[in-house]
Amino acid sequence: MSQNDQPTLEGLTASDAFNVIGTLVDLAADTGNLKLAEYALELSNELEARGISDAEASLLDYFRANAWSCRYDRRHQEGDRVWDFEQEELQQTIFFLRRAAHGPGFSELDALRRCQILTNLGNQFDALGRFIEARACFSSALLIDPNFWMARANRGRSFDFFSFVLYDGGHRAVFAYHAHQDLARAVKTIPSYPHLGDPRL
Repeated sequence: MSQNDQPTLEGLTASDAFNVIGTLVDLAADTGNLKLAEYALELSNELEARGISDAEASLLDYFRANAWSCRYDRRHQEGDRVWDFEQEELQQTIFFLRRAAHGPGFSELDALRRCQILTNLGNQFDALGRFIEARACFSSALLIDPNFWMARANRGRSFDFFSFVLYDGGHRAVFAYHAHQDLARAVKTIPSYPHLGDPRL
Protein backbone atom coordinates (compact mmCIF):
# COMPACT_ATOMS: atom_id res chain seq x y z
CA MET A 1 0.00 0.00 0.00
CA SER A 2 1.13 3.55 -0.65
CA GLN A 3 1.25 6.32 1.89
CA ASN A 4 -2.23 7.47 0.92
CA ASP A 5 -3.58 3.92 1.30
CA GLN A 6 -4.06 3.38 -2.42
CA PRO A 7 -2.96 0.02 -3.84
CA THR A 8 0.16 0.02 -5.98
CA LEU A 9 1.55 -2.45 -8.51
CA GLU A 10 4.94 -2.61 -6.87
CA GLY A 11 6.07 -6.20 -6.50
CA LEU A 12 2.90 -7.63 -8.06
CA THR A 13 2.77 -10.19 -10.84
CA ALA A 14 0.91 -9.22 -14.00
CA SER A 15 -2.04 -11.35 -12.92
CA ASP A 16 -2.26 -9.67 -9.51
CA ALA A 17 -1.85 -6.25 -11.13
CA PHE A 18 -4.83 -6.94 -13.39
CA ASN A 19 -6.86 -7.98 -10.35
CA VAL A 20 -6.05 -4.68 -8.63
CA ILE A 21 -7.01 -2.61 -11.67
CA GLY A 22 -10.18 -4.61 -12.29
CA THR A 23 -11.23 -4.26 -8.65
CA LEU A 24 -10.67 -0.50 -8.74
CA VAL A 25 -12.80 -0.17 -11.87
CA ASP A 26 -15.59 -2.31 -10.38
CA LEU A 27 -15.57 -0.23 -7.18
CA ALA A 28 -15.66 2.97 -9.22
CA ALA A 29 -18.69 1.69 -11.13
CA ASP A 30 -20.48 0.54 -7.98
CA THR A 31 -19.80 3.67 -5.92
CA GLY A 32 -19.54 6.39 -8.57
CA ASN A 33 -16.11 7.33 -7.19
CA LEU A 34 -14.30 8.89 -10.13
CA LYS A 35 -11.02 9.06 -8.23
CA LEU A 36 -10.92 5.27 -8.28
CA ALA A 37 -11.53 5.24 -12.04
CA GLU A 38 -8.79 7.80 -12.61
CA TYR A 39 -6.35 5.87 -10.44
CA ALA A 40 -7.18 2.67 -12.34
CA LEU A 41 -6.26 4.47 -15.57
CA GLU A 42 -2.95 5.59 -14.04
CA LEU A 43 -2.14 2.03 -12.97
CA SER A 44 -3.10 0.79 -16.44
CA ASN A 45 -0.47 3.04 -17.99
CA GLU A 46 2.05 1.84 -15.45
CA LEU A 47 1.29 -1.81 -16.18
CA GLU A 48 1.45 -1.29 -19.94
CA ALA A 49 4.86 0.34 -19.59
CA ARG A 50 6.20 -2.88 -18.10
CA GLY A 51 5.56 -4.72 -21.34
CA ILE A 52 2.55 -7.01 -21.66
CA SER A 53 1.30 -9.68 -24.07
CA ASP A 54 -1.23 -9.06 -26.83
CA ALA A 55 -3.98 -10.77 -24.84
CA GLU A 56 -3.13 -8.72 -21.76
CA ALA A 57 -3.23 -5.55 -23.88
CA SER A 58 -6.80 -6.36 -24.99
CA LEU A 59 -7.83 -7.06 -21.42
CA LEU A 60 -6.24 -3.84 -20.21
CA ASP A 61 -8.10 -1.87 -22.89
CA TYR A 62 -11.34 -3.45 -21.65
CA PHE A 63 -10.61 -2.22 -18.13
CA ARG A 64 -9.67 1.21 -19.45
CA ALA A 65 -12.94 1.43 -21.38
CA ASN A 66 -14.88 0.59 -18.23
CA ALA A 67 -13.01 3.25 -16.28
CA TRP A 68 -13.85 5.87 -18.92
CA SER A 69 -17.45 4.63 -18.91
CA CYS A 70 -17.63 5.44 -15.19
CA ARG A 71 -16.63 8.99 -16.03
CA TYR A 72 -19.26 9.10 -18.79
CA ASP A 73 -21.94 7.93 -16.36
CA ARG A 74 -21.06 10.83 -14.09
CA ARG A 75 -21.56 13.23 -17.04
CA HIS A 76 -25.13 11.97 -17.31
CA GLN A 77 -25.71 13.14 -13.76
CA GLU A 78 -24.58 16.67 -14.55
CA GLY A 79 -27.60 17.98 -16.42
CA ASP A 80 -26.88 19.78 -19.68
CA ARG A 81 -23.31 18.44 -19.97
CA VAL A 82 -24.72 15.24 -21.44
CA TRP A 83 -25.61 17.24 -24.58
CA ASP A 84 -22.10 18.55 -25.18
CA PHE A 85 -21.01 17.83 -28.74
CA GLU A 86 -17.49 16.85 -27.70
CA GLN A 87 -17.53 14.10 -25.10
CA GLU A 88 -14.08 12.76 -24.32
CA GLU A 89 -15.42 10.08 -22.01
CA LEU A 90 -17.55 8.52 -24.73
CA GLN A 91 -14.80 8.81 -27.34
CA GLN A 92 -12.27 7.10 -25.08
CA THR A 93 -14.70 4.36 -24.08
CA ILE A 94 -15.36 3.47 -27.71
CA PHE A 95 -11.69 3.82 -28.66
CA PHE A 96 -10.52 1.33 -26.04
CA LEU A 97 -13.34 -1.13 -26.68
CA ARG A 98 -12.65 -1.08 -30.42
CA ARG A 99 -8.94 -1.55 -29.83
CA ALA A 100 -9.65 -4.42 -27.45
CA ALA A 101 -12.01 -6.09 -29.93
CA HIS A 102 -9.73 -5.68 -32.94
CA GLY A 103 -6.35 -6.16 -31.31
CA PRO A 104 -4.20 -9.23 -32.06
CA GLY A 105 -4.76 -10.59 -28.56
CA PHE A 106 -8.57 -10.55 -28.65
CA SER A 107 -8.87 -14.13 -29.89
CA GLU A 108 -6.71 -15.32 -26.98
CA LEU A 109 -9.14 -14.05 -24.36
CA ASP A 110 -11.69 -16.41 -22.86
CA ALA A 111 -15.15 -16.51 -24.44
CA LEU A 112 -16.85 -14.63 -21.60
CA ARG A 113 -14.46 -11.69 -21.81
CA ARG A 114 -14.75 -11.49 -25.61
CA CYS A 115 -18.54 -11.42 -25.30
CA GLN A 116 -18.33 -8.69 -22.68
CA ILE A 117 -16.11 -6.53 -24.86
CA LEU A 118 -18.31 -6.91 -27.94
CA THR A 119 -21.53 -6.35 -25.99
CA ASN A 120 -20.19 -3.22 -24.32
CA LEU A 121 -19.07 -1.90 -27.69
CA GLY A 122 -22.49 -2.66 -29.12
CA ASN A 123 -24.11 -0.77 -26.26
CA GLN A 124 -21.99 2.29 -26.98
CA PHE A 125 -22.85 2.24 -30.68
CA ASP A 126 -26.52 1.73 -29.86
CA ALA A 127 -26.50 4.73 -27.52
CA LEU A 128 -25.15 6.81 -30.41
CA GLY A 129 -27.88 5.62 -32.76
CA ARG A 130 -25.47 3.52 -34.82
CA PHE A 131 -27.86 0.58 -34.98
CA ILE A 132 -26.14 -1.40 -37.73
CA GLU A 133 -22.76 -1.41 -35.97
CA ALA A 134 -24.40 -2.19 -32.64
CA ARG A 135 -26.26 -5.16 -34.10
CA ALA A 136 -23.04 -6.48 -35.64
CA CYS A 137 -21.33 -6.38 -32.23
CA PHE A 138 -24.20 -8.12 -30.45
CA SER A 139 -24.40 -10.77 -33.17
CA SER A 140 -20.63 -11.36 -33.03
CA ALA A 141 -20.89 -11.95 -29.28
CA LEU A 142 -23.69 -14.46 -29.85
CA LEU A 143 -21.57 -16.32 -32.39
CA ILE A 144 -19.00 -16.82 -29.64
CA ASP A 145 -21.63 -17.92 -27.09
CA PRO A 146 -25.31 -18.18 -28.07
CA ASN A 147 -26.20 -18.27 -24.36
CA PHE A 148 -24.71 -14.84 -23.68
CA TRP A 149 -28.15 -13.45 -22.95
CA MET A 150 -27.02 -9.90 -22.30
CA ALA A 151 -26.00 -9.49 -25.94
CA ARG A 152 -29.26 -11.08 -27.08
CA ALA A 153 -31.39 -8.91 -24.78
CA ASN A 154 -29.60 -5.75 -25.86
CA ARG A 155 -29.93 -6.69 -29.51
CA GLY A 156 -33.65 -7.23 -28.94
CA ARG A 157 -33.97 -3.89 -27.20
CA SER A 158 -32.15 -2.26 -30.10
CA PHE A 159 -34.50 -3.91 -32.61
CA ASP A 160 -37.46 -2.72 -30.56
CA PHE A 161 -36.30 0.88 -30.43
CA PHE A 162 -35.45 0.92 -34.13
CA SER A 163 -38.91 -0.40 -35.00
CA PHE A 164 -40.46 2.75 -33.52
CA VAL A 165 -38.48 5.13 -35.71
CA LEU A 166 -39.17 3.42 -39.04
CA TYR A 167 -41.70 5.13 -41.27
CA ASP A 168 -42.88 1.90 -42.93
CA GLY A 169 -45.40 -0.07 -40.89
CA GLY A 170 -44.49 -3.35 -42.56
CA HIS A 171 -40.84 -2.88 -41.75
CA ARG A 172 -41.70 -1.94 -38.18
CA ALA A 173 -43.50 -5.25 -37.77
CA VAL A 174 -40.43 -7.19 -38.94
CA PHE A 175 -38.14 -5.42 -36.50
CA ALA A 176 -40.68 -5.82 -33.69
CA TYR A 177 -40.86 -9.55 -34.44
CA HIS A 178 -37.09 -9.95 -34.18
CA ALA A 179 -37.07 -7.86 -31.01
CA HIS A 180 -39.64 -10.19 -29.46
CA GLN A 181 -37.68 -13.28 -30.51
CA ASP A 182 -34.47 -12.00 -28.95
CA LEU A 183 -36.04 -10.72 -25.76
CA ALA A 184 -38.11 -13.86 -25.18
CA ARG A 185 -35.11 -16.12 -25.69
CA ALA A 186 -32.96 -13.97 -23.42
CA VAL A 187 -35.53 -14.19 -20.61
CA LYS A 188 -35.61 -17.99 -20.95
CA THR A 189 -31.82 -18.20 -20.89
CA ILE A 190 -31.17 -16.07 -17.79
CA PRO A 191 -32.13 -18.70 -15.16
CA SER A 192 -29.72 -21.26 -16.63
CA TYR A 193 -26.84 -18.85 -17.27
CA PRO A 194 -27.20 -15.96 -14.76
CA HIS A 195 -23.46 -15.22 -14.97
CA LEU A 196 -23.64 -14.37 -18.68
CA GLY A 197 -24.84 -10.84 -18.15
CA ASP A 198 -25.62 -8.19 -15.60
CA PRO A 199 -29.28 -8.38 -14.44
CA ARG A 200 -29.04 -4.78 -13.14
CA LEU A 201 -28.84 -3.58 -16.74
